[in-house]
Amino acid sequence: MDALSAAGIPVVALRGAQGGWLLDEGWRTRVPGLDEAELRALLMAQPRLLGDARLARAAERALDKLMAALPTSLREQAASIRQRLYVDSAGWRGTSENLSALPIVQDAVSRDRRLAIVTAGALEYVPFAALPSLEWKPEHIAFIHNAYYGVTQEGTSARSFVNAPYKSGGKTGTAQVIGIKQGEKYNAKNVDERHRDHALYTAFAPLDEPRVALAMVVENAGFGAQNAAPIARRVFDFMINGQYPSEADIAATKLGQSTVPTGQPRPIASVPLPGTTVDGTVGGLTPAASAPVPAAAASPASSPTRVALVNKKK
Repeated sequence: MDALSAAGIPVVALRGAQGGWLLDEGWRTRVPGLDEAELRALLMAQPRLLGDARLARAAERALDKLMAALPTSLREQAASIRQRLYVDSAGWRGTSENLSALPIVQDAVSRDRRLAIVTAGALEYVPFAALPSLEWKPEHIAFIHNAYYGVTQEGTSARSFVNAPYKSGGKTGTAQVIGIKQGEKYNAKNVDERHRDHALYTAFAPLDEPRVALAMVVENAGFGAQNAAPIARRVFDFMINGQYPSEADIAATKLGQSTVPTGQPRPIASVPLPGTTVDGTVGGLTPAASAPVPAAAASPASSPTRVALVNKKK
């Protein structure tokens, strides 16, 4: 016991018939020199990636011992990282991966932040057999087609498609999240945000030869005409015209305060994706496939995929 005390381990002598020696409650072995970055690196190294089952089990035991020796603050953070991290060790491809953006992912996981991964590149058209024709009368199809177009001209989404350089068809909608009792009146201001209606919009463009179709759900945003259709307009402007909205227009759309685009739109090739620069740099690092997308209709060979990583608080 004297040797343990001399080594700095807090043992206490309990006197009396039921006495003995007691280790100070809450004491943990200190791991010298282990900072937060080193801890994160160790926890990111998944034992299952070792390949050998015996080595993996030994590594798991070593990590458990490391966890037990950590101070309370680091131990809680380490437990959080291990709960959130999963590595699929199955090899799908034999090619090496570009891991230049991995530090951004590690930081987001360790700090319990949401990570948005945005990709952009040329469209790839996959040929497939034509679907069998439906036995619908042409006049009925024309009626529905014109009705979709009418929504964008004089219907619920008309304000969002004023002066659009293409024709499109669409349908706004609202999806109820919770039931309303008979005789009650729905008022979004009196309902928790998570219980408010979803805003919906389905659309296609160009009208006569559709190349882009979308179905949108803007969660708990209310009316489709107010909060979903404006986003669809900007998607079509991006996909068909190669235009990126102005900063003021983006801010207004996020707040649900936009209809027709405002400000001066920008060519998409001149605008970096969130988290990148115009030359494709991500977080100060340059991924291998980071060249800007030159145009919406560029060929796949000339438009490598861009990836942007955005670290956001939950």
